[in-house]
This record gives sequence, C-alpha cells and structure tokens, in this order.
Amino acid sequence: QQAAVELSVTPSAISHQIKTLESYLGVVLFQRERRQVLVTSAGERYLGVIEHALDEIDIATRRLIASPSTRSVNISVVPAYLTRRLVPRIREFQDRYPNIELRLSALSDRVDFQRSDTDMAIYFGRGEWKDLSVRFLQGMSLVPVCSPRLEQSGKPLNSPEDLRNHTLLRVSSRPDEWKQILDKAGIARATMNKIMASATTEMELTAALEAAGVALTD
Repeated sequence: QQAAVELSVTPSAISHQIKTLESYLGVVLFQRERRQVLVTSAGERYLGVIEHALDEIDIATRRLIASPSTRSVNISVVPAYLTRRLVPRIREFQDRYPNIELRLSALSDRVDFQRSDTDMAIYFGRGEWKDLSVRFLQGMSLVPVCSPRLEQSGKPLNSPEDLRNHTLLRVSSRPDEWKQILDKAGIARATMNKIMASATTEMELTAALEAAGVALTD
C-alpha cells in the first residue's frame, strides 16, 4: 500500500511489477502470507545490491528537474560492473560535472549503436570488437566462491580436481571464464559434470549462496 501511494499507482500495479521482476530474476523476492507481504532472504540480498543505485537514480532525477540545462550521457553497462564499479563513483562524477546527467542501463548483450540512443557501453571481454572504438578500462582476477553449506555437503572441495563433483555456475554472456580457470589448472572442461548458466552475475552469486554450485567472482 505504501509503495502504491508513493508512486501514485494502484496496489495491483505494484503487484504486477513485482511479479514481472521475480519472473525476470528467477527468484521469489516477497512471500505473501494472508494480509502480510514479507521480504525473502533473496529479496534482502537483492535490495542490498541495488539500494544505493536506486538512491542515486532518485538524486539524478531531482537534479535533472532542478537544472533544465542538463546534458545527458547514455551508458549501457553489464550489471555486475554497474553495481560494483560504476554506481559507487556516481556521486563523485555528479559533483565534478553537475550539468551532465548520467543515464545508466543494464545490458545483457551487445548494443546496436545504430538503432540505440546509447552513447557508450561497458563490456567484459578481450576488446576484440573491430566495428567499435574500444578503450581498455581495467583488468580483473576471478576466483571460485561457494557457500559454506556446499563444503559441508559431503562432496570434497579442496583442490581444482574436486570441481568435477560440483555444478559450475557462470554468466551466459561470458562462456569462456571457467575454461580459462580450468585450463590454468590443467583440467579438461569436458570432465565437468554440470555447468549452469545465469543471465546476470547477481543471479549467479545468488545461486552460489544457495549452495547450488561454485561461482566465479572478482
């Protein structure tokens, strides 16, 4: 009810948007019990990731309304880089360039600059995009992570070879990350029992927290 009042929409509209988001993420964010709506553990973790971003969007919106001379820059970013690297630096950018409005959007695939109003995009990869003007931003080191519950499942997880006993979690748009890790460890990818792909890093890490497998993160 409170969300509906603040957004000036009906409660049913809020419910519809929540269901759409849950369907997109593939997780339940709210548990509905009688007349109560309770946030699930997955919902709490998701809020912890996006809360700061939502605050920054609110600040940017207020500044845009107050400053009609604002120029905008549209940036599409892979979700993991957006929440972990870019959002924490937004305030500093806004303080330095108060007349530039950043319009950030999460992407899951390459941007078609011919049909989009996107000015620039940030990808993970080797930068081998010959049709684009590319600038290297930063490197990253990936490490395998998992839930303590997975280690307590009875299946060993003490060496790279033990990964054969577990599901490897990865992001759909980055299929080669595990291959690089396994190659360095001298393990053939074909010997892996299961590999599960998720749409975003957040979904991958949520699956890892739920002991669904071993994920890669920086």
